[in-house]
Amino acid sequence: TGHVAVSDDRRFLQVLEALGLPHATSSSLLVALAKRGRMSRKEASRCLEKLKEHISEAQYAAASAALEEVGS
Repeated sequence: TGHVAVSDDRRFLQVLEALGLPHATSSSLLVALAKRGRMSRKEASRCLEKLKEHISEAQYAAASAALEEVGS
């Protein structure tokens, strides 16, 4: 398995992107965990709520919509 950097710092993510390094945001990580059954949708939604004030509205909306598509 490879390594992935997880951050919500936009500038840092841009650097990782420019270097071609794998990365994810914390909200996308929650969605991925829920989709893979490693975390319940309910728990992922609770965690996303806690992140809400620290991430962009667009990130929150995208993650929230993605979690709606995940089974319970």
